[in-house]
Amino acid sequence: MLIIQRGYYPFSDAEDFPLRMEQIVRQTIESDIAQYADLKASTARKLIQLLGVISGIAPMKPNAGSLSQEVGVSKNNISDYLVYLDNPSLMTVLTFGKPDTGSLRETFFYNQTRVQNRVLASRVSDFTIGEYTFEIGGHKKGKQQIEDVANGFIVKDDIEYGHHNVVPLWAFGLNY
Repeated sequence: MLIIQRGYYPFSDAEDFPLRMEQIVRQTIESDIAQYADLKASTARKLIQLLGVISGIAPMKPNAGSLSQEVGVSKNNISDYLVYLDNPSLMTVLTFGKPDTGSLRETFFYNQTRVQNRVLASRVSDFTIGEYTFEIGGHKKGKQQIEDVANGFIVKDDIEYGHHNVVPLWAFGLNY
């Protein structure tokens, strides 16, 4: 799991990795994005706060009411703030080292597969790519969710080898 949490940047082995990532996020949002989008400083801070909230919750469709309360912005304005985090390293930093494990796994899968594929949310599982359905989980993840799905695959974290329709999560890192 540590590789997923820190492996995206050339300085990922540095002891001060979390601090450096936090500085990069703050500079990007408070300076670069704020200047480009003409954001007020208070709006940039809310955006950072929202990213932290999104990073720490399980994979889900966002509820505007809950998010707006959590961040302290109007429900009518929350859609202006929403972003999709597709980087587990950022998620880890934004949650102060405590991201939701399920979110990390799904984000890694999405990040790695979207480069060469059109990845869609699935009605029965986590993702669909073409005719294939993928359910992402840990090493204990069962097959019940895709039992009746043609071309269904279980993608497991914390396993070394795959078999039949079970594929290790790390293998999707080879898509690049």
